[in-house]
Amino acid sequence: MDVARDASNARPSRLDGVEFGDLAFTVNFDVARLAVSSGVTVRQLERHFRKRFGLTPHEFMARQRLAKAKELLGTGEPVKAVCFALSFKQPSYFTRAYIRFYGYAPKHDRQRRV
Repeated sequence: MDVARDASNARPSRLDGVEFGDLAFTVNFDVARLAVSSGVTVRQLERHFRKRFGLTPHEFMARQRLAKAKELLGTGEPVKAVCFALSFKQPSYFTRAYIRFYGYAPKHDRQRRV
């Protein structure tokens, strides 16, 4: 007999109460470190993220990282300082990622504040 699992009967996950946004910054946006900090394997984390956010952990971390960048730029921090504070290796890569996600260069968010 094939019984479909009802979502309302699904047992709670140990990851349900975890605040991943704050934890992402703490583990320096590293998926493997996030899994260890959460007490699960990377694969378990991937399944949980797909179900909860519709994203991979890597995609989630990239979004969190860029959201943090926008926040820091809004306080007037220089673009290069934000880039290195969030562990981007190159300012050019940071700028490309920012433009790809937000549609404009990071200097525009900084200029709005300054």
